[in-house]
Amino acid sequence: MELSEIEEHIFNLNKDVNIEKFLLKHPIDVIVQFDETNYKEKLSDNSKHFFNFKKLKKLSEFKYEKIKSILNKCKSEQFEFYKYEFEKELTDDEITDLYFARDEKILNIENELSQEQLKIDFFQICIETFLNQSERLKDYIKIIEIEKQI
Repeated sequence: MELSEIEEHIFNLNKDVNIEKFLLKHPIDVIVQFDETNYKEKLSDNSKHFFNFKKLKKLSEFKYEKIKSILNKCKSEQFEFYKYEFEKELTDDEITDLYFARDEKILNIENELSQEQLKIDFFQICIETFLNQSERLKDYIKIIEIEKQI
């Protein structure tokens, strides 16, 4: 995936997240660039960045699961309220389709969940980018070695 495709993918995932700030914090486009003056440095830094993004992804996945657990608990509590304590008798579908869709607390938690999913997707793209960069660097080094022989 080209960087522009990565950015486009991220922008389309969730418009509420400030992507520019996120990309400034994790400037993947700058990190993966290399040329004849810095390719050796990039090669040695590649694994460090790769594992850093894997760690960030794992942390985001952990946070995602925590938020998901909070969301499930909130929905369960709200469901109990609407099912047994609400003044009007509602079906299960009415509760989930009508009342959950307008519940601010649930909507906020779902927004947090989607933002965390965005981070997970971003970090996965970064991991794949570093795997691709590693291959590109190996090819680049082979080309340099061939040019030295000529």
